[in-house]
Amino acid sequence: MVQEQGDMIQRIDANTEDVVDNVEGAQRELLKYWSRVSGNRWLVAKMFGVLMTSDKNWPDGMAMSLTNASPVVSKTLENRASRISSSDYSELSRAADLSSAAYSGCDGSAFDVRITLQTNNLATNTEGFVGYSTSKQRISVVLRGSTTVQDILNDIDTTLVTPRLSGVNFPSGALVMTGVFTPWSSVHDQVVSEVRRLIGLYPSYTLESTGHSLGGSLTYLSYIALTQNFPAKSVTSNALAAFPIGNSKFANFGQSQKGLLRRGDNSLDGVPNMYTGLPYNYQHYGTASPTNCFPSETKALLMMS
Repeated sequence: MVQEQGDMIQRIDANTEDVVDNVEGAQRELLKYWSRVSGNRWLVAKMFGVLMTSDKNWPDGMAMSLTNASPVVSKTLENRASRISSSDYSELSRAADLSSAAYSGCDGSAFDVRITLQTNNLATNTEGFVGYSTSKQRISVVLRGSTTVQDILNDIDTTLVTPRLSGVNFPSGALVMTGVFTPWSSVHDQVVSEVRRLIGLYPSYTLESTGHSLGGSLTYLSYIALTQNFPAKSVTSNALAAFPIGNSKFANFGQSQKGLLRRGDNSLDGVPNMYTGLPYNYQHYGTASPTNCFPSETKALLMMS
């Protein structure tokens, strides 16, 4: 019995040492990432917001607070909306609605979209949904933005990789940051398969994709995935408050696709300017739309988050 107790104590000591090693390793990783982003005020603020929030529905609650506190925001944004066409305004507004639904984890339906697939890859924390809208006659792909520490680590994983996706012929030299490519690649085949199934059911429907922040940057890849895998379909995507994710060859490839990608950015949000300068020089693509053009306090906050 004494021998058994001695063996148990040794196992406890060994387990304790393993725990200490893991904690110290995690601390080193966090310090490493902090040193990489400490010069970026917008990303630091974003990290603080995520770390202070545990409820995945945080955009709804925070938007409600803004609605109660700032009744003049909506009027200001509606005035600024006159800078763009009514059709672009309507599309960006719709994209903001669907993007907010991705944050809230809607099940069954999201506004006019009937959800047929919830994407939720646990390894990469990639969430969103695929569905269809009978009123718009569209098949929709929507991706959630950052709400967790894992998302923030994806936001700042700027290591460039050569992208390879089924059905996509990337040009030689195209490079994409790992923190966006890995999350998208984890759901790419699943999303494309569901879109293909829905096209079989609704062959006349067009395709759309959207997302906000990290979800907007993922939209840079979902747009290419849709245009490449379904070249006969009309594709429209809206990347909201997205940061650029690749080099010039990747951006030029995205720009060359036969579809339409709009960028909806807020002038008060620094996230779209992340990685545009040295040492990264990543490039956006698509059609830039004037900023601060969303018709409600909820969308105003969503665009600034």
